[in-house]
Order: sequence, then structure tokens, then C-alpha cells
Amino acid sequence: MEAAGGGNALVVSHSMTIGTFAYLLDKSISKNPEVDNGSVTVVEYEKGQFTIQILGDVSYRKVGAKILDAK
Repeated sequence: MEAAGGGNALVVSHSMTIGTFAYLLDKSISKNPEVDNGSVTVVEYEKGQFTIQILGDVSYRKVGAKILDAK
């Protein structure tokens, strides 16, 4: 993405890999943050630095459950 001038990228990975990546970026995060499979983690890369914006969000599941429960 960087070589192409930037933009957004979608990366799909295993929860254990995401948790390890998060810990390596920010040591205040536990070594096993128990990121759920299917959760959303948002990482920003700017000027050579990664920063975690969102870690392990599952809020969309709650929205989906309400929709399913309403049927």
C-alpha cells in the first residue's frame, strides 16, 4: 500500500496472531488479549508507525443479534 501511495488495506488473520501483533506494538496490552475470532481490530500505519485504533471489537455482533432476534 505504501509503495502505491497509501490507502486502506484489509488484512484477515487469526486471533492469536492479531493479539501478538497488538502486544508487540503496545506493551501495555497483555501478551494474550484474548481477541475473539471474527472480531475487528483497526491498526493505522502512518510515517513508519503502527498504532492500534480498535482492538477486538465485536459490537457488530450485538447489532446482528438484535436483527436476528427481531425476526
